[in-house]
Amino acid sequence: LAMATEGDNGRYDPPLVDTTSMASVQKGFPGPNPAADPRRMRRIIAEDPEWSLATVPDLVDICIGHIVGNFEGNPLLDELKPKHKARVLEMLATSIPLRVTAPLIEDEGYWQRCCKSRWQVCDTSQHGNSWKRMFFERHLQGLIENFVPESTDPKELDNALELSSRFVKCLNIQQMLPPIQDMISKDDDGSDTSSDVVGDGPCSDHLDLTMIFKKLPQLEEVHITYGYGGCCSLCLLMNDVMMGYEFQVSRTVE
Repeated sequence: LAMATEGDNGRYDPPLVDTTSMASVQKGFPGPNPAADPRRMRRIIAEDPEWSLATVPDLVDICIGHIVGNFEGNPLLDELKPKHKARVLEMLATSIPLRVTAPLIEDEGYWQRCCKSRWQVCDTSQHGNSWKRMFFERHLQGLIENFVPESTDPKELDNALELSSRFVKCLNIQQMLPPIQDMISKDDDGSDTSSDVVGDGPCSDHLDLTMIFKKLPQLEEVHITYGYGGCCSLCLLMNDVMMGYEFQVSRTVE
């Protein structure tokens, strides 16, 4: 039966039994040889016609994504290989607290992204051509300029000073705000003697810069514009050895 037979019309008829199946049975397989029919080979048939193995993320990508997603609670950077470290730095969000990033990240590319996410105009030439130094100097500048004595919680400024101490070398303060009661009195009578009028008001007219200077050991230069309308500008040059001050005051006419 497995052999072709010659029919009445002189043609050879095909065998009545599948020889492949017989060979499978003889070799101990329970059914036809799967290799004989590709449709019977074991394979994954996805319900989604667009499914592909290419959509399965690489194990390295999964690990990097996990590191980035948990960086705030478990910062892992120096232990990585350089190529993986570079990818993590590219993916890190600029909103991660400074208490995590300040002592750990030195990459200028990351701090460049931080600067550009906060300020439209960024000029590193005024900050030693360093993005990290620029970020901390301008960040600290903003806190000082918006500090209101007796109203603003000093903890945020204290924390910023502690984090910025190694990076801040120059400060350019554009304004120094008086206490709220002092500002209200000035708006009412237009005089500059409100602190004498309000007897129980705050005793400090502006933020005490002494605590700022003491906590910034790398500070070399300070530019301050104070008073309403920028009526007076002050430049302080810090001597590294004697910590002396050279004052250069110039007044402008409003």
